[in-house]
Amino acid sequence: MWIDTSRQIPLEKILSQSFTPFAQDQLLNLEHPRGIYWVTFSIQNTSQKKGWVLEFPDLHIGHITVYQIKNKRLKKIGTAGYEETFSRSYFHKNPNVQLEQGDGINHYLVRL
Repeated sequence: MWIDTSRQIPLEKILSQSFTPFAQDQLLNLEHPRGIYWVTFSIQNTSQKKGWVLEFPDLHIGHITVYQIKNKRLKKIGTAGYEETFSRSYFHKNPNVQLEQGDGINHYLVRL
């Protein structure tokens, strides 16, 4: 995780920042409520299933943007949040984004 407290770092410079590892069972502490929180994670697809959904159980997040990282480039794959146009890739009460899955390890970046 990395927090942009200035809210001014351009998207193309985000991946070069120093991200802090985020434990699987760790809760996100919003110590900078006006900052932009960036989270990276990877999923290794070992199944035949290609459809994955990333769900955000907190309904109080205004803007969520999800990017797939491929060859050090970012591809925007979805948005969610209460201030975004309501659309769901998976019909559920919580904001969610359909992840694009390829074979092997897939890398993602989320802006909160």
